[in-house]
Amino acid sequence: METNLLKYRAFTEIGEGKSFTEASEILGVSQSGISRMISDLETDWGFRLFERDRNGVQLTREGSALLPYAKALCSDFKSLESAVSGLKDPSRGHLRIGVFSSVATYWIPKIVSRFKEDYPDVTYDLLMGDYAELEEWVAEGSADFAFSHKPSSPNLDWELLDMDEYLAVMRDDDPMAMEDYCPAHCLEGVPFMLLERGGRSEVGNYLEENRVHPDIRFRTWDDYSVMSMVSSGLGTGVLPSLILKNLPDRVVTRPLKPPLFREIGIISRKGRPLTPVADRFMDYLKYR
Repeated sequence: METNLLKYRAFTEIGEGKSFTEASEILGVSQSGISRMISDLETDWGFRLFERDRNGVQLTREGSALLPYAKALCSDFKSLESAVSGLKDPSRGHLRIGVFSSVATYWIPKIVSRFKEDYPDVTYDLLMGDYAELEEWVAEGSADFAFSHKPSSPNLDWELLDMDEYLAVMRDDDPMAMEDYCPAHCLEGVPFMLLERGGRSEVGNYLEENRVHPDIRFRTWDDYSVMSMVSSGLGTGVLPSLILKNLPDRVVTRPLKPPLFREIGIISRKGRPLTPVADRFMDYLKYR
């Protein structure tokens, strides 16, 4: 079984864009060994998984169809190993945690610092992404759990942790900085940095619901880029309070009117218990 898993790992590494040489280094197998593993899979399954040309290696249609299943199988095996290790000695487990930037910056260090006092030998992978990526990673098993908003998938469980208020972010010389609040209509037509990537964000929904059309100059999922642009006088933004603890020079915040909040919670796979070390980690979320 472990031999087959190594073949599946070789398939997933190459399928995700690694070269045969890179897969060889990652798995500690010779390049000829990697080629033989892929050839064995193609023989067993009855079709080619990759096309090779002067541009490198590309997945075939069949390879693309099977890649998610191989990834899930490899991820489940990692989870099994982690669970076995955790049952033997919970203090030596491994956690794969999905996060977005503000949680990674302000919550994770506090939680892990306290957790480390009781479980000093636990190791961590922090997977940084947007909401859609976080849901995908938890669903496929790449992450044990993730900090995110309420998921759209019925296959994911979610537990609310906190409500985080969005604030308007502007330069201290902006006319809106003279007011106690920033009414939504005051964003109409102003140069604006939109915190959004991929699908519609909370901020994008807020603008649409309030029928406001700012002059969107930049779209980014990087909170710090928005703050830097605001500090440089390039416009206004709307950011969550959690990331606004240390503002750049000349940047001020004002509450929105009507207000906007985001829900932050923990998402996990429905019907799949957390590993022992992940379950213990949940008890330390209060230290955020």
